[in-house]
Amino acid sequence: MGKNDIWIAATALFYDAELHTSDNDFDHLTGIGLKINKLNSKT
Repeated sequence: MGKNDIWIAATALFYDAELHTSDNDFDHLTGIGLKINKLNSKT
């Protein structure tokens, strides 16, 4: 997990906000309360 992803996750957790993403970088953080909304990536 990159440094920028850590900041994004920490900010979403702090504000109790849902994180919208199209990748799997944050999947392992749902156990600490991170709410993830998976978007379909268009390739």
